[in-house]
Amino acid sequence: MKPATPSSRSRLIALGSAILLIAAAFIAARMTADKGFFSFSPPATTEMPNPEADVHDPAGALQLYRTFYTAWATMILLFPALVYFWYRKRSETAGRRWLLYWTASYIVFLVHLWCAMSGFFGGDFEKMTHTSRVSAFWPDLIVAAWWGIDIIVAWTQKTDRRWIEIQRVIVHLAVFILFVAGSAYEGEVMVSKVLGYTLAATVLGALVRRYLRKEV
Repeated sequence: MKPATPSSRSRLIALGSAILLIAAAFIAARMTADKGFFSFSPPATTEMPNPEADVHDPAGALQLYRTFYTAWATMILLFPALVYFWYRKRSETAGRRWLLYWTASYIVFLVHLWCAMSGFFGGDFEKMTHTSRVSAFWPDLIVAAWWGIDIIVAWTQKTDRRWIEIQRVIVHLAVFILFVAGSAYEGEVMVSKVLGYTLAATVLGALVRRYLRKEV
């Protein structure tokens, strides 16, 4: 079942949520960039146990903080997107909410990528692909492109064919794994880890609940 087209009011709420979270991320970065919440050096690895700092001035610190905070903002919107996804065929309301928050979270994710790639790394692909701050550069880009294509298909395709459904499940799982692994497992600060584990528990809980209801 293809989700019904969301109303203009619902679209404004979802878009407003994305804009507010982006604004909050930028404001928080401006207010806390000098507080030392995040390390100015990449995470240590076995190959490089004592990495050199990659933040050398206030401008670099601001870009680093924007990158972290926009990632968190994306995760906040992924909570409803990934939960409603599993119920979208049972309820038109769930289908509409899934589509809206799947789209809104992608908008914030694009801002996150811009903050990271253009802001923090300055468009230098050599830095992006040779730093422990980024563990899956190319998979990230592939998922980003796939996510965007799925959104276009969801808004424009009149009926959901089987191949669309299959790829949609896969891309949702890819986004879920990308964010949970990047925050819960590789997160540099406790807030990232808490968000990651909470997202994992929430989505898995929704899956279990859906399965149990189906059995009943």
